[in-house]
Amino acid sequence: MINGGLMNIVVCVKAVPYIEERVKIDQSGRDIVKTGLKFKINDSDENALEEALLLKEKHGGTVTVLSLSSEKEITYAEQVIWECYAKGVDQAILICDKLFEKPDPYITSKALAEVLKSIKYDLILTGCQAVDDSYMQIGPMIAEILGLPYTTLAVKIQILDGGRILVHRELEEGYRQAVEIKIPALITTQTGINLPRYAALIKILAAKKKPIKKITAKELNLDVEVINSWRNIFIEEMYIPKAERAAQIITGTPVEAAAKLALIINNTLKSG
Repeated sequence: MINGGLMNIVVCVKAVPYIEERVKIDQSGRDIVKTGLKFKINDSDENALEEALLLKEKHGGTVTVLSLSSEKEITYAEQVIWECYAKGVDQAILICDKLFEKPDPYITSKALAEVLKSIKYDLILTGCQAVDDSYMQIGPMIAEILGLPYTTLAVKIQILDGGRILVHRELEEGYRQAVEIKIPALITTQTGINLPRYAALIKILAAKKKPIKKITAKELNLDVEVINSWRNIFIEEMYIPKAERAAQIITGTPVEAAAKLALIINNTLKSG
């Protein structure tokens, strides 16, 4: 509840590889080699988490993080959850099962929604998109499954009276739109809505002692046939694009650089 009461927020987070790292395609041609890669909280998910913590500090209440992973990638998910604990969340839930290896957006959304049905919340926050697949579907899908009002690409969130939230969302070409929704609701956040706080290493290490509630597909009453019947999107092929053009650095004084540039342009025009 809000209006002078406590506010319970759930934040959905995803573990993603550092995009600055050089990646390799595995033998299947449908995934990257993840051995040795560092993982972190997805960028806009981290903004969603920070916004939840700011709202908690202002209005009181709790912040719960919810994540999903396969058994193979549970270590990455746990690392992200420990960082969330270090930043100030109150509890964490991890859906973990071998059936969730390479889930498509609907499978992910359906599993997260099933857990959310059993949680008391006023607000659900997610990032606007993941940096690894860029689907931008998880938040809206969860809201549709749960029958919640929602809005996307939030750059400012303001709690109003009467259980209402004013959301400023980013549109194309620099425009913004103000949307008012009633809780319970779901909002996806844009990067840049805030500056996420730093989690000190000592706090991350201490967070490893905190509990993570783990839920399997069986506990959600999901089985292989059900999950596979939902599987509509899959990767056919993954590859690293070949560089088609190369940059040329022009050195020298301004006069020398201008002469070299003129020569390059002239030769390019002549070659067609």
